[in-house]
Amino acid sequence: MITKRRNRTASLVAVFTLLAMTSVASAHPGHGAQGFASGVSHPVTGLDHIMAMVGVGLLAVGLRRAWVWALPLTFVGFMVIGAAAGTWGWFVPSWLAETGIAVSVVIFGLLVTLGAKVPAFAVAPLVALFAICHGSAHAAEMPEGSSIAAFFVGFVVSTAFLHAIGIAAGLKLGRQGTTAIVRGCGVAMSLCGMSMLAGVL
Repeated sequence: MITKRRNRTASLVAVFTLLAMTSVASAHPGHGAQGFASGVSHPVTGLDHIMAMVGVGLLAVGLRRAWVWALPLTFVGFMVIGAAAGTWGWFVPSWLAETGIAVSVVIFGLLVTLGAKVPAFAVAPLVALFAICHGSAHAAEMPEGSSIAAFFVGFVVSTAFLHAIGIAAGLKLGRQGTTAIVRGCGVAMSLCGMSMLAGVL
């Protein structure tokens, strides 16, 4: 019963995210539409962002049930804070932001591998810290002349969609009793993050 409810929740997250993407895109003509499109595309065109954000979804499923919502919301909230600080000129230095993003892939991968053995109270601050790096990177690459609001909505929607993919995958694999695949994904994430830090990827 609980598993079915979790599966339904993940499906609803994905559906509402797609609906939000459609409605916001049509509501922002001109620079707003360009800003929204840029915001949506930025998280999904970088392997580091994709792995980290899907990883947060997988990680949330591995923690207590309440964190299925709380962990992605923590990431999105602090990502917006990091991006907002960037638009005010308070950027995390680019080298530090890029390093932080690669490290986030390594750490999130390790946490996914460990699963429920990791206490939630220790995970949330890490997610918040790395989310600021991701947000700062988004702001640094915002196209000149774009609508800031539309750009922010774009990357928030795109990020939420990636989180939803991670949540849906984690719930489905958990229901099928194939958590070993989730752990394997965590290992692969960590290895990719290490390759990024080494300059291989």
